[in-house]
Amino acid sequence: MKQKDKELYIMTIIVVIFIVSIGTITNYSLLPTVLAGVIGGVLGKIIIEIIKKNIQSKLLSIIEEYLNGRIRAKQFRSKFSSFVVKNEENIISLFSKDYYELIKVLQVDLAYFEPNKLLREENDSYFDEIELIKKVRKSYKKLQKLNKN
Repeated sequence: MKQKDKELYIMTIIVVIFIVSIGTITNYSLLPTVLAGVIGGVLGKIIIEIIKKNIQSKLLSIIEEYLNGRIRAKQFRSKFSSFVVKNEENIISLFSKDYYELIKVLQVDLAYFEPNKLLREENDSYFDEIELIKKVRKSYKKLQKLNKN
């Protein structure tokens, strides 16, 4: 489901609930019913923005925990990946394609992080924590920029 489709779907549900509720109470008098629809639309938009802000905030918070040394690389990989998997549907439907792709790139980077030097030597695609920190910082800056847009 596309971002705009999901937003429209959520807003439509809220609008219908408000229209039916107010309509029932007022015996479907036109003005209160129309007002209920408008209020429902506004509330739907507010709810969508709250969901988006919560996801943005949590993603940045997880990254900051790692960059500030509060969690180790393996914990970061686990925590970040778990959050993305749990919220992937909302991330896909509520955010831009660029935002989602940036998160997926970071997940791939985390998959190629290998703390064991011997294992890194077996595959040229693997990299150490110094490289991971560079990649995470780069992604973090891009996410911050996208959050401002």
